[in-house]
Formats: sequence, structure tokens, C-alpha cells
Amino acid sequence: MVNGLNGLALKESAATIAGNNGATVIPVVGDVSDPGVQRALLAACPGSDILVNNNGGPPRQDFRELDRKAMAAGVVQNIITPIELIQAVVDGMAERGFGRIVNITSMSVRMPIEGWTFQAAHAPG
Repeated sequence: MVNGLNGLALKESAATIAGNNGATVIPVVGDVSDPGVQRALLAACPGSDILVNNNGGPPRQDFRELDRKAMAAGVVQNIITPIELIQAVVDGMAERGFGRIVNITSMSVRMPIEGWTFQAAHAPG
């Protein structure tokens, strides 16, 4: 199962993955931070043994333009969404005695990236 915002690119990626290894790949289009899309993802892959969180995060913008709404969206995308998905799969993984969770984040947690205000503003020193 793969997820992304661009339906055409997602279908092409799914076809490439399937073509490379013969796996069945289910594309689920939508914003992973939307609870409805999360439900669709989990329904497409019930009993998940592996979860990879790799949300794109907020768009680039000037720090002076960052408002509460943009900050809240960044928190939802980069913190709340991965936690929600982990909560949804961890009990099943524990029951089956196997599971892997991988959280991929931005390089901006180590080094600020110009224009990535939410991450750069909150990167550890």
C-alpha cells in the first residue's frame, strides 16, 4: 500500500513497485493527515506489520508569515499524524509478535533549511 497526494504519480509509483517485485500494491490518494484518508489506508492494509511514516510537512514560507494556523498544520502533519497511525497499528503488531515502525523526518531537525519555517524554527540547537 502506498499513499500520496498526486494520483497519477502515485499510480505510476505503485506500478513500478509492483513491476519490480510482483507485489500487489494498492495506491491510496489523499492527505495522510486527514482522518478519512487514514481510515482508507488502514482498510487497504489491515493487519499491517510495517508502518513507514514519511509525511511531506508544511510548505516553504517566510518565517515572518508563519501564523498559528500554519504552525498547527505543521504539528498535525509531523507529530499528530504519525502518532495516530502508530496507535492504529501497534496493538495488532504486538498481538502478532512482530512489527516495524519507521518514522522518517526532515534534515531540518539537524540543520535548518531556508524557507522551511516550521521545521527550521523548531530544530534542536
